[in-house]
Amino acid sequence: MKKLTSEECKPRILNLLVEFADYCDTNNLRYYLLGGTLLGAVRHKGFIPWDDDIDVCMPRPDYERFIELQSKNKKIEFRCIENNTSDLPFMKIIDKKTFVRQLYTAESETSNLWVDIFPFDGWAFDEQQSKKDMKKWNRWHWLSVYAQVKMGEGTTKVRAILKLPMALGARLIGRKNIARRMNELAQKYDYESSEWVGNFVWACYGIRERVPKEWFSQRVKLAFEGHEFWAPKEWDKYLSQIYGDYMTLPPEDKRVNHNMEVWLK
Repeated sequence: MKKLTSEECKPRILNLLVEFADYCDTNNLRYYLLGGTLLGAVRHKGFIPWDDDIDVCMPRPDYERFIELQSKNKKIEFRCIENNTSDLPFMKIIDKKTFVRQLYTAESETSNLWVDIFPFDGWAFDEQQSKKDMKKWNRWHWLSVYAQVKMGEGTTKVRAILKLPMALGARLIGRKNIARRMNELAQKYDYESSEWVGNFVWACYGIRERVPKEWFSQRVKLAFEGHEFWAPKEWDKYLSQIYGDYMTLPPEDKRVNHNMEVWLK
């Protein structure tokens, strides 16, 4: 197998996005560039230089429709908790011609290069209720993290020992069961009837993920690596809420990636 550099991986990941976007447009499925990928489109017209993945979101009804269509007529390789092929509560489009080893986990969630597809769900109208919902999500999220840490390793020997009970408990529950619970929590509020929406299943930015649905009610095309993909019309409001001054580059010590090794089979 040939080992790939980060720059050699990017065209392969981009091809996954192109294939996915074309399929969605053909089948009238809504999607939007999200997170660092949307930021990359706005700030760099492509990948953030040190980034090594792509994030996309879909309204929950379109997300479920995509899974239904692909289950009947599989044209795109993907994994998700809904068909019991993933240990995470969101979908990954994968490149089966590659093999990936993530260096910070005991086992790699996906053994292939991927594009993350996150469902957009409804959030509570009341912000305080949303914060309570996030506390529940946080507990399950940390269980998911601890379920895949390398046993006996940590930044210090004390930390390595202290995380053992949590890691053992999380493994007993099982990542699939944890993912299913997170998926259930995310669907507490119906997407169509909610005024506030966002990525709940993997809400790494906490309450900042909760946005007015009207920000995503219309779409615009943005350039990304020589292609054009759909983004929310109010991308500036979204990016400002998530990142603040998003046009300013972060310090070098904050420019992180997935710390992975990739081979072409």
